[in-house]
Amino acid sequence: LKLVPWTLSPKYDKQEEQPGIFRAFLSSAMRFLGLMVPDNDSSLLYVHKYADRVDTSLFKRLLDGLKPRIAFVHACGDIICGESSSSSVGADSLCRTLREVRGDRKVKAVIIRVDSPGGSALASDTMWREIMLIRAKGIPVVVSMGSMAASGGYFISAPANTIIAQEG
Repeated sequence: LKLVPWTLSPKYDKQEEQPGIFRAFLSSAMRFLGLMVPDNDSSLLYVHKYADRVDTSLFKRLLDGLKPRIAFVHACGDIICGESSSSSVGADSLCRTLREVRGDRKVKAVIIRVDSPGGSALASDTMWREIMLIRAKGIPVVVSMGSMAASGGYFISAPANTIIAQEG
């Protein structure tokens, strides 16, 4: 196997038949990263030709990880203290999610879908505080109100930069 375009020694192609330990390690690492060209020709290539011959999926995945994101968080159901269930939104679960969103440097905005008749005042206040901490970090928060956003649902919507609701 020949390494392209990195050759450690200009004599490699002519004199060495078996690569040493370092070359074997480098070869394995490059193969893992998708940098190995499946070709016996070790001549120099133009970048666009090299990219056509190399598996660039790892690079695409790495670059995708650097792209900015918009977090979409659901707050649907009765507001309760504790963990969420299929019919309720728990303060512990939602606050944990909002903390993760706040800690993710790639998140540039948050959309919260609120569809709740309300519930626990303490749980609503805890959620409100987490949303305020997201705003304090400079991340814009948009709330999309569903068919119902009463009491605690309205309260957790209040700190948003923008609230989107339909009349009636």
